Amino acid sequence: MAAALCDATLPHAYEARNTGLTARLFVAMGEAAVGHAGHGCAAGSTEQARSMRRAMGLIERGREMYQRTKDVQGQLDCLLRKSKIANWSEDAASASQADDMYLQLLAEKRS
Repeated sequence: MAAALCDATLPHAYEARNTGLTARLFVAMGEAAVGHAGHGCAAGSTEQARSMRRAMGLIERGREMYQRTKDVQGQLDCLLRKSKIANWSEDAASASQADDMYLQLLAEKRS
């Protein structure tokens, strides 16, 4: 339901050039994909893995939108989500990459 609502709203956010709303919609769709993977798929199934990859991609799109608006906290939140998803998916390389990006961005924010 949440993904369908976001899918319907996203074109309007693009048309209005509302980058902040677009970022939030991508993240919400990513979170919906995580929910689907956890509650709507059999554990360890191909469908679950596909849903988690979709979530990672959507959250990355959200992070990119936050980057365009220079919303550092939004970017940090997305990187934290990506790290958690990668850990749940047992993708150590992606988790490490997200963690490194998080720490680098946090250091830049503090300086």
